[in-house]
Amino acid sequence: MRLLNLKLLTKFRSLDAGVNFRFDKVELFDNKLEPICLVGLNGSGKSNLLEVVAEVFYYLEKYSESEGKNKKKHSTPFGFEITYQIDITYELARNSNLKNIETLDWEGSRETIVTIVKSANELPKITLESDGRVRVEESTDPAMFILPNHIIGYSSGQNELISNPFIKLKYEYFEQLEKKQQADYNLELGLTRLFFLDYETSHLITLINCLFSEENEVSVITNALKLDKEDPLDSFEVIIRYTNYKNNRIKIARALEVAIEKLKECATTYEETGNELKLDYFVNKETRLAFKRKFGSALILFRDFYYLNLLNIHQEPVSVRRKIKEAPSNTYDNLLHMIPTPPREDLNFCIDKMRLRKTNGVLIKYKNLSDGEHQLMHVLGSMILLNTSGSLLLYDEPETHFNPDWRSKLISLINKTVIEKVQSDKIRKQEILITSHSPFIVSDCRPERVFIFKNGKTSTPKINTFGAAVSLITMKVFGKSETISELANQKLDKIVQSYKKGTVDLQSAILKANSLGDSVEKLLTIDQLKKIKPLKQKK
Repeated sequence: MRLLNLKLLTKFRSLDAGVNFRFDKVELFDNKLEPICLVGLNGSGKSNLLEVVAEVFYYLEKYSESEGKNKKKHSTPFGFEITYQIDITYELARNSNLKNIETLDWEGSRETIVTIVKSANELPKITLESDGRVRVEESTDPAMFILPNHIIGYSSGQNELISNPFIKLKYEYFEQLEKKQQADYNLELGLTRLFFLDYETSHLITLINCLFSEENEVSVITNALKLDKEDPLDSFEVIIRYTNYKNNRIKIARALEVAIEKLKECATTYEETGNELKLDYFVNKETRLAFKRKFGSALILFRDFYYLNLLNIHQEPVSVRRKIKEAPSNTYDNLLHMIPTPPREDLNFCIDKMRLRKTNGVLIKYKNLSDGEHQLMHVLGSMILLNTSGSLLLYDEPETHFNPDWRSKLISLINKTVIEKVQSDKIRKQEILITSHSPFIVSDCRPERVFIFKNGKTSTPKINTFGAAVSLITMKVFGKSETISELANQKLDKIVQSYKKGTVDLQSAILKANSLGDSVEKLLTIDQLKKIKPLKQKK
C-alpha cells in the first residue's frame, strides 16, 4: 500500500478546504520502509493530517459494508479526494465482495491505483486503474471499494483526536459481536481492519509476539530491552469474567467459547469459580508449541484476544456506548474522555501478572517497564505482529519517551522489524505516516517525504534532509537556530549586556561565559565580547 495523494474538499480542523498533500513525488528505496514525516510546532496542524486520514478510512470502512439504501446513511458533509496504490491480488484473498472480479478482466493484475472522491453530502465515487487501464470508473458500488488491509493508529498522549474513529469502530465491532452472541449458529470472527494501540493492546501484542517468537522475529525488541533471546516471556495470567456492569450474566459467542477452550488447553493451570475464569501460564517451549497448535498463527490469537478484550465494553452503560457511536466526524470532543474506567477487578477480560525475563535472568513485571520501553513495545511490536502487505500505519509522535540513542535508530529499527513476505517485490507494501519533533527521524527521510506544518499550511524542506546533520535540520526544518536551551542562551546574553554597560570587565565576562558548557553559542559570545567596545568601567 502506498498513499499517493490526499486533497481536502472541505475544511478539517486547522486544515483548509482545497489543501492538497502530494506523497508521490519520489520513488521509494528498494526494500525499505520510508515514512512520510510530518513536523512542526505544537498546534501547527501536523496531527490533523493523521486525524483526517483516520477519519477517511473509518468512513470508507463503514461505507464498504453498506448495502442498498443503507449507503445513503453514510453520506456526510466531510469531503475529500484520496489516491493510493494497492496490490489487488492480495485484497482478493480476503475481500469476499470482489469474487466477481474476473468479470472485470482483472486476472493477473497486481498493482492497482485507487482514487476515491467524496464531495460534501454526496456518496463517494471510486475509480480503479491497473496496467494502464481504467477498470472501474466512478462507481458508488460498496463492493468495489478496495481498502488497506490494516490501519493502525498510535498516539503517545491521551488527548489526541486521532483515536476517535478507531474508538467508534471498536464499539461497532462490539455491536457485531453482540449479534453473533445472539445467533443460533456459529459465525466466524473476521479480523478487524482498524486498530488503535492503547495500553491493553500493547499487552496483547507483546504477549503474542513472545509466544510466537520463532515465527515473529522479535530480536530487535529483545536486543533493545536486553531481554532473554530464547525465553523473553516468563509468565502471565488471563482473567475472564462473565457479568456486566449490572452484575448480570453475559452471553459469549460460540467462536469466543471455542477460543476460551483453546486457552484452557494451553494453560499451565486454571480455575473456574462462579462467574470468573482464571488461567495461569508459565511459559516454556511446550507452552509456545501448544499455542501454535491450538491457534495456528499469531494473527488468529490476536484476533481472538482482540474480541475477548471487547467484552470489557459490557462494563459501560448502554447510554455511554450510544453516545460514542453517534459522535460526529470532525468532532473536537475526545471520545477517550467519555469512556469510564472500571476497576480492574471488574473487567470482563484482562491480562495480568505478565513478567519478562532479562538477559541476566532477572524477572521484571511488564507494568514496571519505563515509558520508553512501553513505547518501543507499542510501535515495533505492532509492526512485527501486523506485518502484512496493504497496511497503513499512523503514528503520532512515536518517539516522545525514547532516549537519544533510540530516537536516532527508530527508522532503522522499524525497517528491521518489517519482514517482507512477498519476496518477489522489492518495495515494502506498507505506508507509514509519522508526526515528530525529532530531527533524528527527519534525518532518515528524503525532503519530498517531509512536510513542515505552520498554521495549517505545509511546505517541504529547502535542504536535502536525508543524512543531514541534526543541528542543520533543527535550524532549517524546525526553525531553531540555537543549539542550546533558552535559559542558557539568556545567560550568555546577560553577560554580553553587562560587559556593554561596563558593569564587568572583559576578563570577568569571559570567565562567566566559560562557566557554561561547551557550545557554538558560547564560542560566538566570547568572540563577540572581544570585539565589543564597552562603556567606561564603573568604579
